[in-house]
Amino acid sequence: MFWVISLIILSCSGEGGKQPASHPSSTSTLPASSPFLYINTLEDINLGSVSVGEEVIIEAGSQRIIGQWDGKRRIYYDAGNKELFRVKSDEEGMKLLSNDVLIVKVKWNYPDGKLKVAFNEEMTDSYEIKAKEGNRFKVDYKEAEFKQYHLMGNQRDEVLADSLKIGGFGLSKGSGLLLLGEIGLAEKLAVIAELTLVGK
Repeated sequence: MFWVISLIILSCSGEGGKQPASHPSSTSTLPASSPFLYINTLEDINLGSVSVGEEVIIEAGSQRIIGQWDGKRRIYYDAGNKELFRVKSDEEGMKLLSNDVLIVKVKWNYPDGKLKVAFNEEMTDSYEIKAKEGNRFKVDYKEAEFKQYHLMGNQRDEVLADSLKIGGFGLSKGSGLLLLGEIGLAEKLAVIAELTLVGK
């Protein structure tokens, strides 16, 4: 089964000419039920989508991006098979990189279960996404409140912060990434797909 992710239309650029590996792609942490998530406007206009299976398939505006597991990491390619970005991950968190330059870093191994998101190696000026009581979520920036929102845990047409309709997220803290403006749509989708694969 596939979930779909749809997101705010922001552009993503990628360089490089590496070709996908010729062997079949795989995902070492693929859950038994493969996710399908989406994001729409409040008027139900689809903004983008992601399907997570043996490959991660991202639709971001006119872009179609495929994420393939090469045995060590997932590499994302555009429709012309050029590498856009790659993911490095361990039990502490993950990094999304383009041409070995960090785009975003996410850490999740905290006692309170929060996600910490930053755009530098030192994790300075970071966002923290926390689940609170009653299906509430809080996003802090530089240790001050940035946003709060509430989810019902439904799989379809949840309203996120009075701005988007999302589906397939359940009560994932990854939904909070949609409220951040520092990175583009395709990068957000890639990070959310990786969080989905590790159950975050």
